[in-house]
Amino acid sequence: MQRSFSGSFRVDRPTPGWWRVRNTQSPHQIAWLRNLRTTTGEAPVEQSLPETFDVLRLEWDAANPVTVVLGEGATERLLTADSMQLQEPDRGLYDGLPLARFTPDARRFWQRIFWLVRLPGGRTLLRLVARFRSA
Repeated sequence: MQRSFSGSFRVDRPTPGWWRVRNTQSPHQIAWLRNLRTTTGEAPVEQSLPETFDVLRLEWDAANPVTVVLGEGATERLLTADSMQLQEPDRGLYDGLPLARFTPDARRFWQRIFWLVRLPGGRTLLRLVARFRSA
């Protein structure tokens, strides 16, 4: 499988063995890469990474390590990682969910409750009403 992203990416190493590649532009994808290394093994990964880059391409399958391509203009750097976790925000995630909606009567009720709570002594009044209702 393959995923390609464009944007403004930065790489950091928050914990030993893990690298985080973040897109600083919307939609802000994050790729977590474990044991990131160069394909040639000549230089440490820290020396071969650009500070920022504009293309991230990830290729993976079950049999091979993850191939990571970092593009900066016409220059590409090829790296490999043992595993990868990709976080992509989904803008329409909550659009299809049947979330609870207040009816106009319920909305008016809660607006009055919150208005009462803000008044001096309003909380005490609500406690008395709740105590009366439960008895």
